[in-house]
Amino acid sequence: MRIWGLSIGELISLLVFVGTVGGFVIKFSIISPLTSMVKDSNKSIDNLNITIQELREDMKESKADRGAIHTKIDKNQADTEREIALLKKEDKTIWKHIAEMKGEQK
Repeated sequence: MRIWGLSIGELISLLVFVGTVGGFVIKFSIISPLTSMVKDSNKSIDNLNITIQELREDMKESKADRGAIHTKIDKNQADTEREIALLKKEDKTIWKHIAEMKGEQK
């Protein structure tokens, strides 16, 4: 029995050869580049994860620094408010003393 002028054995050999060549073409032209792209993507994702971790650590340090700054600002504000209260008290005392001296002069 002959198909396209080939015997069954020759036809099977031809189909196996074409399938093998097609398989290599598909593997090396499509699958290999995709595999390397996936590997490169994984490297990029790993680099991004590392960068995100570093940024999170920096943010934690920044948060601690900001907390220290807020504490310092609150302390300075409390000190300033105490000084203002003392100055107001001194001012009242001075004006009271001036009023007393004016009263004595009259």
